[in-house]
Amino acid sequence: MGIGVISTYPPRRCGIASVAFHLRQALLAAGEDFVPVVALVKSPTDTLAGPEVVAQIHQHVKGDYRKAAAVLNALPLRAVILEHEFALFGGPLGAHVLELLGALRAPVITVFHTIMASAPPQMIDMVRRVAAASAAVVVLCERARELITTRFGVPPGKVVHIPNGAPLPPEGNSEEWKERLGLSGRTVALTFGLLSPSKGIETALAAVAQVAPDHPELLYVVAGATHPEEVRLRGEGYRARLEQQVAHLGIGGHVRFVARYLTEEEVVQYVHAADLYVTPYVVMEQTSSATLATAAFLGKALLSTPYDYAAELLAGGAGYLFPAGDSAALAQGLRRLLDSPEERARLGEAARARAAEFAWQALGHRYRQLADVLPTPRTVLQQEPPIPPGAGIRARPPLFRRGQPPGGR
Repeated sequence: MGIGVISTYPPRRCGIASVAFHLRQALLAAGEDFVPVVALVKSPTDTLAGPEVVAQIHQHVKGDYRKAAAVLNALPLRAVILEHEFALFGGPLGAHVLELLGALRAPVITVFHTIMASAPPQMIDMVRRVAAASAAVVVLCERARELITTRFGVPPGKVVHIPNGAPLPPEGNSEEWKERLGLSGRTVALTFGLLSPSKGIETALAAVAQVAPDHPELLYVVAGATHPEEVRLRGEGYRARLEQQVAHLGIGGHVRFVARYLTEEEVVQYVHAADLYVTPYVVMEQTSSATLATAAFLGKALLSTPYDYAAELLAGGAGYLFPAGDSAALAQGLRRLLDSPEERARLGEAARARAAEFAWQALGHRYRQLADVLPTPRTVLQQEPPIPPGAGIRARPPLFRRGQPPGGR
């Protein structure tokens, strides 16, 4: 019996899609033979998935959720992993996911990517309902475990902390990858991710302007396309403002935008080439960051605002924390690390030690072990609808096994 995954999934461009891709590969590498995927889709480009995708759920089509459950119920699965983020599912606060959970026979492991201390009562109720329909709940940091068991009232015995995963570095050292990426001779600070105002890039640019006169070697790389939702709602206005800020500050020689969607391989290459990794995020109630986890795992010196995940990961000297929006504090940290390669190395080793258990393959084993102790698949009492051909959901035979490369990239 296998383990199913329900999530956004490549070619959809979002951070959780990347997580699901890596999780599936990790489960296969850990010895799982059968890992089918149900992909949450929103636009036509999302539907170009590989054979591991056995069904698709169009976000706002309520009937798709039960149809997807019927597809999974027909497969030999001992567990299903659901990647949860409120905005991924249709209905108020993603309530359509309850249709899916109520119809699934296999026990569900729900991974909550967002748990906020300031959550309104409606969000708390939704988390409780999703958790009640799940056999186990995974959170990505201890702060999220504390919140979900106290403020959200999820039973502690149901909650497991499994951290963000991180991929292995490519072959070759940092200097070799600098040369390949056109970064040779520079001390590289990097921020990666789908661009939106919540990233706080303007704070980092202001800090670079304060440091650059004394450190001509500094290059700040901002890598990644603008978030699709940001583009849909406001176009490329945020990126244009950042480019104007660079011009106004006169730091064009110290900033490089890689304004496109990077493949998984390219992301790791840029992180591997970097000397410093910066997350100047604005929103403090953030209980996961796959990019920060990757940078820590690869041993980079880390500088971040104290959002929940970063404050926990960087505690005890594993990185520098600075207040959101405080460019002077970030500049102070940058200057200290630019002045002292030894301090950069020390901070990087501290981050690497903190993230030693983040390797995706190791996490694949942990998810398999969790699946092994869940109850056996249950009988679904609700009447399951038939799946008419072409009814908004694509079903495929399970033609994929361990060792077969995934599609969609």
